[in-house]
Amino acid sequence: MFGTHKPLVLLVDPDDKFREETAKALQKEGVENVVEAMNGLEALVYFKNLDPYLVIMAADMPIKDGYSTCELIQSLPGGEKTAILMLVDGNDFNAINKAYKSGSTDFERKPIEPRMLAKRAHYMLRARHKANDLHRNEQRINQAYRIANLGHWEWKVAENDFSISMEVARMLKSSRKVLRSVDDVISRLHDDDRQKFSETNVRVLEDGISRNVEIRVPLSNGRERVLVQWVEAEQDQHGDYTQLTGIVQDVTEQRANESKIYNLAHYDSLTGLPNRGYLKQHLDFLLDQASATETQVAVLFIDIDQFGRINNALGH
Repeated sequence: MFGTHKPLVLLVDPDDKFREETAKALQKEGVENVVEAMNGLEALVYFKNLDPYLVIMAADMPIKDGYSTCELIQSLPGGEKTAILMLVDGNDFNAINKAYKSGSTDFERKPIEPRMLAKRAHYMLRARHKANDLHRNEQRINQAYRIANLGHWEWKVAENDFSISMEVARMLKSSRKVLRSVDDVISRLHDDDRQKFSETNVRVLEDGISRNVEIRVPLSNGRERVLVQWVEAEQDQHGDYTQLTGIVQDVTEQRANESKIYNLAHYDSLTGLPNRGYLKQHLDFLLDQASATETQVAVLFIDIDQFGRINNALGH
């Protein structure tokens, strides 16, 4: 079930016989690593050193009960991700509520047959294993997003429920706590780009056709961050478009490189003046325009006497 990984279960109960029988039942379920503790104090020591996958713990114990132990486990590094099964006595609903409030994942009533408890633990371990796999996959996706300078946001329009990824918040020089709505995002954009951002969202919401838009974010140093956004709409059960998803990419460096390449190809590196390549490109455009409008184009050629001396002295 768990591949090469052998999950560890921490079994905490003051009853020696119950612990022994439950440990054997767990081993029959394929759980080979079982560590036993008699009370909450021992459980805390083992938890810090062993990082168990699952904690099965009695609520009523001497020295330190299960409730306070559970709360302390939750406060330890990794504790909030650990599954905890609390064993409560009979049908004590107050004990059940107390178990949940202390941070336990679920509960079981005592007395319980060790074999049944082991079966329950087996499925909790399997669920924990799948949750860990999902968490690792999410981490890989987030890492890929960071490498590609990508982020996303989601907007459920009817509920006005808006969420934004940490990557997009960073691109907008803000935080997820500040960016609580679409209007908050718009306020971070260049004044000239706010309307086209809004219009793109409205059009996608109206007809469901995905669109992209390039927007700019002013920076404190006077420069601008350039973002490209792809917007898609999602339908509800009635076929209405009620949710938008935006994928955002930071293309600032890409646009800067494109500008450098264009300048190298169309402008003289020494004088900064348009070169022959620019002239040909612009002339082709003017000729096409003249052909479409049935007009004419004139080219004026100016020669400067002895300009060759300047070229020879300063370079061509």
